Amino acid sequence: MGAGDTIVITDGTMTKTIDSTLCAANDKGNTQIQLFNGSYSNYLNVTVTENSAALFILSFQQGEPLTRQQTTTPAGTTASYNGTGPNPQGARMELAFVVDSSFGPGPTFFSTTTIPIIKNLASYFRIGTDINTDLTRLSLVRLATQSSYGGSLAPAWTIDQPTFDKLLSTIYLPGVNNSIFSTTLNTFIQDAFAVGGETPTRNKTQKVLLIFVNTDVNPNDNSSNLINLANQLMYYDVHAIVVNMGSDPLPLLLKTPGSLVGTLQGSNKLRYYQYNIVDGVTGTVDNLLSQVLLNGNFLCATGIADNNVTVDGTAPPITATITLPYSNKQPTAQIIQQQAYCNNMNTEYTYTPKLATTSITVTVVQQEITAGVDYLDVYNGIDLVASFSGLEITNAQICFSNASYIKVVLETKNSWVLGGVKVTILEAATPCPVLTWPPTTFYRRKK
Repeated sequence: MGAGDTIVITDGTMTKTIDSTLCAANDKGNTQIQLFNGSYSNYLNVTVTENSAALFILSFQQGEPLTRQQTTTPAGTTASYNGTGPNPQGARMELAFVVDSSFGPGPTFFSTTTIPIIKNLASYFRIGTDINTDLTRLSLVRLATQSSYGGSLAPAWTIDQPTFDKLLSTIYLPGVNNSIFSTTLNTFIQDAFAVGGETPTRNKTQKVLLIFVNTDVNPNDNSSNLINLANQLMYYDVHAIVVNMGSDPLPLLLKTPGSLVGTLQGSNKLRYYQYNIVDGVTGTVDNLLSQVLLNGNFLCATGIADNNVTVDGTAPPITATITLPYSNKQPTAQIIQQQAYCNNMNTEYTYTPKLATTSITVTVVQQEITAGVDYLDVYNGIDLVASFSGLEITNAQICFSNASYIKVVLETKNSWVLGGVKVTILEAATPCPVLTWPPTTFYRRKK
């Protein structure tokens, strides 16, 4: 095909354009390009614009009913994982372990229980140190009673598994119980989680701060410093998890006035996990993986049925707006890195119309998810009607007449994390529009 030659194919809802650029990119002989996946139209219309001599053959094949592509987790070389949930060997993450070395239960408990738990947890991940790796990268931060002892034990994201284990075994354990949290973590976050930091983070990568703590009190961790820490976590889109190893069921970060639990918002809300063997409430490493690190619904502190759905109106027209990730209400107008959803999410929202005779229009306003790995699905009752993946769709509309209920499902796996999705569901008293030619614009590719 030459410049100006185009073939436009539409099913009345979706449109695909074949031009010289697309042909040149696939100029390898008999090339098959999948144009539509999930079209329920009863016709295709082809319009050819020819400005030069061109030779092409188009073939159309009716496929099987719409199904979802399944992905597999690559085989790993680290500790074999036989637990529930996703395999951590396939995880792509910036994972910082923060260890409170001022530990109330004492040095024996710290060395025989806390340290082995952390080592065991880290051993299940495939570790990389290069900024271009698709694996998990590790950092290790010590919380101590003096700021000079606290901080990262090695440059962020540069340590392999043997180095990580060695550094863990040398963590300083003071004899008092008042580690400094806020200033130590503020410094580390700015160095490690900024794209332009001292040791840059990877873009499009899930960032997690896993904090193993006991209950401490330190005048340095006042309300102002903790609020500043919360702003840093939201600013760089870091998901913080407190793992309580001490005897007090409420660690400092949860009970201090103005603490993180009341300041962090949206998908960056502080999460809490009780690994409290002292009180007889025994957690497991498997649970830390399946319920926390590899559970996107928990890590992102949200599900579609949660606060990230707003509904306007009580009678048609009614609009329900779904946004994932749920806004973390950035503290400043400048955003260092776009907020992203979490890996390993599986969450859904069901809309039941208020009237039986109304139409329901589902509009995918924004869709920025990893192609072939993450999926946004739309169901009419139990029937899968559309399955979106990747970056191409924006303002795609599907209209349903007399639907019993509509279900929107977002499922993500271990991969990149992107801008997420925004979907609106409009219940109107008017019927769905009748398709005509040329069709009303229901779909356009994202430029």
